[in-house]
Amino acid sequence: MILLTKSKGNFFAFVFFLTNFPSCASLGILNAQESGYKTLKIITFGDSGTGTETQMTVARSMRRICAKFGCEVGVMLGDNFYENGVGHVDDKQFLDKFEGPYGPLQIPFYVVLGNHDDRGDTQAQIEYTQRSRWWKMPARYYDVIIGDVHLIALDTNDFDQNQQRFVADKLKSSSARWKVVFGHHPIHSYGSHGDTGSLVDKLLSLLCEHGSLYLSGHDHDLQVMQSDCGLPLIVSGAAAKLRSTKMGKRSLFAQSTYGYTVLEFKKDSFDMFIHSSDDSLLYQNSFARRGNDPNHSTYYKPIASSLEASCNPGEAINGFKYKNSGDDHVLGMFCQQSFNEADIRHKDYVAVANLFGFEYDVSCPHDNQIVIGARYNPSGDEHLEGFYCVDRTAPPTNKKPYFQSLKGIQDLEFDISCKFNTESVVGVRFDDWSDKHIEGVYCQ
Repeated sequence: MILLTKSKGNFFAFVFFLTNFPSCASLGILNAQESGYKTLKIITFGDSGTGTETQMTVARSMRRICAKFGCEVGVMLGDNFYENGVGHVDDKQFLDKFEGPYGPLQIPFYVVLGNHDDRGDTQAQIEYTQRSRWWKMPARYYDVIIGDVHLIALDTNDFDQNQQRFVADKLKSSSARWKVVFGHHPIHSYGSHGDTGSLVDKLLSLLCEHGSLYLSGHDHDLQVMQSDCGLPLIVSGAAAKLRSTKMGKRSLFAQSTYGYTVLEFKKDSFDMFIHSSDDSLLYQNSFARRGNDPNHSTYYKPIASSLEASCNPGEAINGFKYKNSGDDHVLGMFCQQSFNEADIRHKDYVAVANLFGFEYDVSCPHDNQIVIGARYNPSGDEHLEGFYCVDRTAPPTNKKPYFQSLKGIQDLEFDISCKFNTESVVGVRFDDWSDKHIEGVYCQ
């Protein structure tokens, strides 16, 4: 169906089409806790074992946050003891770098080995499981099921065929709602170490098919990414050391700040909260259980330094986030995942340029297309220059489109998205042809 809209005396054609996608709330995307379902809260961090005041400061923040919101399980992501691991099971480092800072949390910690741990007596770290109430490392790699969460711990210092078979068997046979794999080395990273080639080659495809989430450290920073298949990837290696990081094409968040990550696993989604050492909330997001109802599969993707921003393959835009209620500059967009795959072989670019009038509309050129990405101008204001449309397989719908206006929103940062969980953005309206500020979005 084609709708003609009138702006300041000029008519502009606007094309609408079927969108079978989820939505997010206009002022946030975190799902409410399912009534009656027992959630699980996990605190996770890595690269902690310095014994310095910095480690203790971050640990005290963990205790405050867990006392306020509750933490039931800990996951330690390696490099537990700098610089050369432990010498024996009675090594004083167990007290100074683990029991002292983290024992007061009084929760079990499931631990993996890092490259610095591998320089020492790794068997001592395994044996310490029998000495400590809180330390859990029964083997170099292992798994444990806690409620609906299946934790699979890896030794990524040597991810050999035996481990590959182990994790494949566990993932494929698990009936848990959540399958969380963790190891020291990241699969993808925009920190100083970068990607881990062996994990990209040997592990990623398994996780894409069967996993829910991958946790790692190694790079001394805080990152949230999504792989090309949509798998959430978290790097939480800033519990005691820092190195620089940056945003990349898979990034949702990246910061070089001391801190840690808290995860809450619900029935059909999990929430993540990244905190700094002063307890500040640096980032939060929510992800649907992979392979589950697509009506919950919405997440926020900020604009990186690139002039182009797109959702991952097989995803569409549901809404935008703005940074000023007067200018409506775009900070980022909400991407929808887990729906019928679009045919991304054919991609059209729709330019905003050369349109006149104080208000105007623009949409995809064909009635079987969805919006997947956007291009911004280089001014630093994130004015929208145009957006990308791709073909999809679903037929057009007879449902009438409607306009979601930004007017009346007073926050300095605010979100605008479609109202219903079967809709997506099919076009945008702008308020000034020179600045290309967005007035609102069209949903169908």
